[in-house]
Amino acid sequence: MLDLNDLRLFVHVVDSQSFTRAAHNLRIPKSSISRRIAAFEAAMGATLIERHSRRFELTEIGRDVYERGLEVVAVARSAEEFVQDQTAEPTGLVRFSTSIAFGQYVVPDLLPRFIRQYPKVRLAVEIANRPVDSVAQGFDVLLRAHTWPLEDSSLVQRRVCVIPMITVASPSYLDRAGRPKRVQDLSRLDIMPFGFQDEIASWSYADAKNRERRVAFTPKLQMTDMFALRKAALLDLGITQLPDYLCRDDLMRGRLERVLPDWNAVASIATLLTPSRRGTAPPVKALVGFLAEELPKAVATPAVFP
Repeated sequence: MLDLNDLRLFVHVVDSQSFTRAAHNLRIPKSSISRRIAAFEAAMGATLIERHSRRFELTEIGRDVYERGLEVVAVARSAEEFVQDQTAEPTGLVRFSTSIAFGQYVVPDLLPRFIRQYPKVRLAVEIANRPVDSVAQGFDVLLRAHTWPLEDSSLVQRRVCVIPMITVASPSYLDRAGRPKRVQDLSRLDIMPFGFQDEIASWSYADAKNRERRVAFTPKLQMTDMFALRKAALLDLGITQLPDYLCRDDLMRGRLERVLPDWNAVASIATLLTPSRRGTAPPVKALVGFLAEELPKAVATPAVFP
């Protein structure tokens, strides 16, 4: 059977273009390398290297073995790196960017647990609603919630969970303004969407039979902070849409009321983004794996506020 160590040695000798340089690089006596290459040639049943006093030349078979050896050595190296990644304790810095909604309500409870589980990993965390191309600006991992497909890019996208979006308002506001019976009734009420620049915004809904409805409206108040929208709804300013985990406690306590309960708003998707699937550092893999496992559990529990 072919000895992989001898094949590796043969590839290294060819790359060095000299038995002497190979011996120096590997800190192995030149005579030992010569004996092992000779034994390797004997096992192969062919001469692989033409030895001359001033020249180093591969035979035709030697070139073929070298090219195939490069592939084998690359696979073996990849396997070794994989095992090292799996067995070594993750160490180093991870630059992590998360949206404001996750950063305020979910991530603060998760990151201390991650740090206790991986004490040698350091985190630099930004909480902001940056575009997904922020990874190119030096971040290792992004966590985003979105109700629309993210643009195709070189980033690796890992969808973690689906988060229902609930249309809500305070009972006092609905007592005053009236409770909408149809999706189109929303257009005459005070609507507070998540966003910033839309003169005319719209929401889409589907019922249990997958019948779809879309309503356009002029926003009464727009904000890019879900907590601020929740607060505005609690202050009787209008109707908004919030992630299920963020308003569930308010609904149970009667501080908010679900609007159009027979119609479902477009759900939000939680997605993790990283620059590349190959060559990802162990601490980055550790954070991605941790969030992928723990985030669905976190959003399944309502955020509780006084």
